[in-house]
Amino acid sequence: MVGLEGCRLRAPVDADVADRTLERQTLDAQFHQLYRWLVPATAWKESCWRQFIRVNGTVKPMLSSAGAVGIMQVLPRVWRGFYDVKGLHQDIAYNAGAGAEILLHYLRDYAIKRGEHTATGSIDNLARATYAVYNGGPGHLRRYRKPTKRSLREIDESFWEKYRRIKQGDALAVAECFGK
Repeated sequence: MVGLEGCRLRAPVDADVADRTLERQTLDAQFHQLYRWLVPATAWKESCWRQFIRVNGTVKPMLSSAGAVGIMQVLPRVWRGFYDVKGLHQDIAYNAGAGAEILLHYLRDYAIKRGEHTATGSIDNLARATYAVYNGGPGHLRRYRKPTKRSLREIDESFWEKYRRIKQGDALAVAECFGK
C-alpha cells in the first residue's frame, strides 16, 4: 500500500512482533515473557510507538538527533549491513522487526550471557540491562545499576517505568505520550 508521502506501509505493528521474532530465533523459554514485555516497552520509550512525524506539514520518518529512525529508533549507520536502510525509514513493521531482533541479540548475547539476572537476583533486570545496551551500546550493560550521568539515569528510569507498566498489563498507557 502506498501512502504518507509515498512511504511503503504494511499492516500496523501489533503485539505479536516479539512472538514472530521468537519463531525465527532462539531464546530459552524462561525468558520469552520478559522479551514480550521488553519489545513494546522499548518502542514506547524510543518513539512513543511512532514511525512517522509531521514536520512543516510533511510526514517524515521519526529521526533522533543521533540519526536513529522509526518506531524502534534503529541506527542505520550501525545496522546498515544487517537491515535495509530504506525499509527502516519507510516501513513500520520492518523497523519494528529489526528493533525486536536487535533487542533479542542484546538480551541473549549480552544480558543473559553475562548473568545480569544472577548478579542482581532479578530476572527483570535482564530487561533493564538489555535496554541500556540498546540505548547506549554494549559498554552500557550495567549502566542501570551503577552511578552514571543524570541524563542516562533518567533514560533508564523512564524505560523501567514503561517496562513495569507493560508487565502489569497497562500497554494502553502509551497514549499518555501521543499529545507530546
